[in-house]
Amino acid sequence: MFEAFLGGDDPAHISKVAHETAQALLARVREDPDPEIVDRLVAYTDEHGIDAIAELWARSNPKSLPGALWRIYLLRLLIRQDAEGTALLYQRGTEVIASIDPVVAGAPTPAGPGR
Repeated sequence: MFEAFLGGDDPAHISKVAHETAQALLARVREDPDPEIVDRLVAYTDEHGIDAIAELWARSNPKSLPGALWRIYLLRLLIRQDAEGTALLYQRGTEVIASIDPVVAGAPTPAGPGR
C-alpha cells in the first residue's frame, strides 16, 4: 500500500548536486582569480540567470559554499530590484547595530546605489 505514495527527493542527493553546481560555477574563478574573469562570470549570470541552480542552494547550510552563494544571490537580487531601498536598509542597520560589520563589509558611508 505504501508503494503507491511518491516520496520527496533524497536530501543527500539534493545536497550533493547543490555542492557540485556551486563548485562547477566557481571552478574557473578558483583556477585563475583574475578580476576580469570574476567580472565575466558575474556578467554571464546577470545575462543568463542562475535561478534554477540557485534554487538548489536554498536548502544548504549557510556555512557551506552553496549556502553562502544562495545568500549572496539573494542579496544581489534584492539590490538589483531596489538599490535605493536596500541602501537605506543597510544604512539603518549600521545605525541600529553597533558593531564592526560596516567596516568589514567595506561599503562607503553613506551607502548608496551609485557607489
